[in-house]
Amino acid sequence: MEYRGILSRYYFELPKITATALVDDGTCPDGQIKQIVGSNVTTGQPRLRSCIPRPADVAPVEAPPSTPALAASAPPQLDAVALERMRPFVGNTIGGISTVTGKPFAMTLKPGGVAEVKVEFATGGFSLDHGNWWIEPNGHFCVRYTRFAGGNLVCRELLVENGVVKAYTWDHRPNPWTFKK
Repeated sequence: MEYRGILSRYYFELPKITATALVDDGTCPDGQIKQIVGSNVTTGQPRLRSCIPRPADVAPVEAPPSTPALAASAPPQLDAVALERMRPFVGNTIGGISTVTGKPFAMTLKPGGVAEVKVEFATGGFSLDHGNWWIEPNGHFCVRYTRFAGGNLVCRELLVENGVVKAYTWDHRPNPWTFKK
């Protein structure tokens, strides 16, 4: 198996379908490194993660000192002002179409910034993921899950169209997320 290099958690990009990457993010025991094998949405194969013995020719990767670590599940500090911005959306369900599977997903927004998403696989069945959500001071809706959207932070502009709240990408691509009470 050929690896193109070691990625740190600061520069990790999701592997392409069935691609393999080594990630030195400090989550594996000493002498081991995380191996990630990309998913295949056509067959429904999930992305696979495992700790493997560190190859002899692979040295640990140090993070740049100027880059603060932020856990994929770490929510922002939610003070009283942030919670008040979020209050009208608690209990909403957000629907959309996954850009990965082309199938529907449904997010549930819970109190305190807790979120849950159920995504339909291309080949049938569902995946459930948990994360955090909040409303930025600029009014953008933000969410970060463990797996959904690759664990990346996703923020979208909120607009009301014909009485319906929709979340759009920065460039207003089709397929906005739709909020429902």
